[in-house]
Amino acid sequence: EELTIIKELSVLKAWNHFLGHLKDVHKEQLLSWMKSFKKRGKGTGKQFTTYQKEDLQGLELMTSILPVWIIPLYKISEITAPQAEMFDVAIIDEASQSGPEALVTFYLAKKVIVVGDDKQITPTSFVKKEEVQKLQERITDIPHYQHYGLEDSFYDLCEIKLKGKVRLREHFRSRPEIIQFSNQLCYGN
Repeated sequence: EELTIIKELSVLKAWNHFLGHLKDVHKEQLLSWMKSFKKRGKGTGKQFTTYQKEDLQGLELMTSILPVWIIPLYKISEITAPQAEMFDVAIIDEASQSGPEALVTFYLAKKVIVVGDDKQITPTSFVKKEEVQKLQERITDIPHYQHYGLEDSFYDLCEIKLKGKVRLREHFRSRPEIIQFSNQLCYGN
């Protein structure tokens, strides 16, 4: 419980520091954008296009104010017009749970950090295998095209193509008894 309180206090202090250094005009715009984003909900209502315009207008300002974004890949196209290298760095976490569609990250970011584990489950897809095979037949000139399918993850593609891998040797999020089970079962201790 003490650790939880320290974490919460750290988060609050960081936000307090961040907000304390914002200009009033930026605070107003940030609050306005947050309220618009909240009003739009899931983005399926009649006013969606209105809110989407507000999102796009606010995003330019927000990216200059907020240096870090934690956002699912599919949301990027909902709130902005994707552009080449619009992000300095993109981190794809749980890359083994993303499919080849995550390759767009290499277009969106100047640098990409891929975090994943080949022992985790691959992404779930509701696309028919035959449809994917037809697409694969059209891209045979792309190296490793056979891995742009339903059985391979973004992590698999990156493991084939990318250099400079760093393997983690410790795990900090689970109790030792739990992670030791995984270590024995999947990773040969």
